[in-house]
Amino acid sequence: MMKYRFNVAMFIYMCLVPVACIMLQAISSALVYSICNDSSTHLTPYISFLAYALYIALFGYGYYKLVKPVDISDDRHKHKLLLFEGEPVMVPLRFFAIIMCGFLFQAFVTGILYCIQYNFPHVLDDYNRMVADNFAADNGFLQILTVILLAPVGEELAFRGLGLAFAFNIFSPKTFDFTLKPEEMLRLWNGEKKDKKITAPKLVAVIFTALLFGAYHANVVQFCYAFPMGIIFALMAIWSNSILPSIILHISINTFSYLMPDIMFNTPVTAYITVATSFVLLAIALRQSYRAL
Repeated sequence: MMKYRFNVAMFIYMCLVPVACIMLQAISSALVYSICNDSSTHLTPYISFLAYALYIALFGYGYYKLVKPVDISDDRHKHKLLLFEGEPVMVPLRFFAIIMCGFLFQAFVTGILYCIQYNFPHVLDDYNRMVADNFAADNGFLQILTVILLAPVGEELAFRGLGLAFAFNIFSPKTFDFTLKPEEMLRLWNGEKKDKKITAPKLVAVIFTALLFGAYHANVVQFCYAFPMGIIFALMAIWSNSILPSIILHISINTFSYLMPDIMFNTPVTAYITVATSFVLLAIALRQSYRAL
């Protein structure tokens, strides 16, 4: 059995990802409020837009320099963080399975929330106000664009790009030899044959980044569904050798938060049926995505 050692630096870098996200949000708030000389809530869409634009710029640059899949046999790329082996695996026909996963996950989560609302009417009052402020269809084009496009891209670059790579490198084999070439290093982690097996470092990476992703939302209700979302996003990235599938899945989940038909949840019975059906279909869709990727 392979033994691993703990890399403190990588653990700190991983934990700094959500801290950097919060700092970028604070910087965006300060910039917008100072430029507009106003602190009213109508500036929230502009703050969110700027914050996620900064996410994409900062974490996108970091991902490109440190993580983006390259020819690992090339010594010029030996500084790359170990996460993806080889070229990304993605074809347009597989988009449908990922988008269906997004629809089914959103249906499942929305159904659960409606079931709670029917049984405990006031438990989700604060959460419902937050949703109305951020996910209402009449919030304006800029806010909707931010929620369905900029936020998914920025958060995936942060958590499944840099964060997942840092987390994957938290544990390294105690027999690790830093004189090895990059492809030999990956062979130590993944075995002689590349496959989708979730090794110990990858399992730690998936759990750690999902926990950070849930905590980053700073809301108990959101944590309860952001944590499993983070697991699914990370698995998508590992299965496919790319963060593109997790970006597409994230975009589809956020998009369907605006498009989910109310008829699926307008009574307790329909909500319960939606929860049960979407859970089963989601499990099937994730299995198909695993096979496709």
